[in-house]
Amino acid sequence: MSACILIPARYESTRFPEKMLSPIQGIPMVVKVAKNMANFSQDVYVVTNHEKIQKACNEAQVNCLMVKDEVPNGSMRIWLAFERFLQDKDYDFLINVQGDEPLLDSRTVQKLYEFHQATNFDITTLLKERVDHEQSNPNIVKCALAKNKSQCLYFSRATIPFNRESEETTTWYHHIGVYCYKKSALKKFVQLEESPLEKSEKLEQLRALENGLTIGASLIEQKQELIGVDTPEDLEKVNRLLQTN
Repeated sequence: MSACILIPARYESTRFPEKMLSPIQGIPMVVKVAKNMANFSQDVYVVTNHEKIQKACNEAQVNCLMVKDEVPNGSMRIWLAFERFLQDKDYDFLINVQGDEPLLDSRTVQKLYEFHQATNFDITTLLKERVDHEQSNPNIVKCALAKNKSQCLYFSRATIPFNRESEETTTWYHHIGVYCYKKSALKKFVQLEESPLEKSEKLEQLRALENGLTIGASLIEQKQELIGVDTPEDLEKVNRLLQTN
């Protein structure tokens, strides 16, 4: 079995223009993510739609594939990159790592890959077990998990699971947007139409569930802190954390 890591890196961002090129420890964020992943595999590719990101990757000796097509999501962008540039490679798994997760450790991705190899899921992803009051935050995606089977049943921006018996905070699962796809599963996924639940929640993984694809989950360590960079404030948090550590 073999895998490659594909990092979709769109240049435009509504809330944070050019965020993929924002400096983390003095290097562009997307380059930082790619360098982090190089400890897992040398088959790491940034997939972008813009020459500025391509130039930053070339200067850092990071593989970069250009896909300029207007596409609805990162999953489609990485599939087009695979079809056009990597078909001759013997990859069984395609791993989608977000370019705005500069704290993600390659060991976590290695664990996800090994988990997927040992199961029959079409897709696998990462979850973090939490017990706090952010469960009601709609910007944080939650997962209803069948823990005994490590299987994701549903994803939502709403509070799931809802504790009907008590108002006390209970254990919940925070979804981390990293996906490991069987090659055949990603091919099927990108051919599917946007689904009703996906439209409602604005979560593309619901399209997979609505169409019968199975999603398994690997849990990340409690001590691992991940901050997805969506705003300049998030960038400041990441740089402060890295400086402290």
